[in-house]
Amino acid sequence: MHTAMTLLGYCRRTSKKKGFSDEPRVCHDRYGFAQWAVTWDRERVLNQIFSDEVWAMGGAHTTSYVTVRQDGSDRYAAKNLQHKYSKRPAWMFHGTIVQGRKGPAVFWEKEWGSVNSERYDEYILSNIQAFL
Repeated sequence: MHTAMTLLGYCRRTSKKKGFSDEPRVCHDRYGFAQWAVTWDRERVLNQIFSDEVWAMGGAHTTSYVTVRQDGSDRYAAKNLQHKYSKRPAWMFHGTIVQGRKGPAVFWEKEWGSVNSERYDEYILSNIQAFL
């Protein structure tokens, strides 16, 4: 039996989202920053550099389903197989907004090692300085 939602092409899925911290100190700091930021004029906003990073994931990581014969005779046919990674390949991507427009964007290279203050200054902030 199909519901109206199914007939219209919709279905339910588990949400994969990361929420904000609910730690009281963090909430207080975010609220304080927001109260201050709404007082900024346009010139102040354009002088602010915004930076954020996101993990970009590649490859197949979830269960994939294919249609095969019931007897399983074509189960291992090359066209029905997909490589799966035991550990997901991932890259950290840094994007910026500078002077109200898209600023430099950088993929964090594996050979740079883990992110710390010194490396962030060298590889991320130096690109922003060169952009200005």
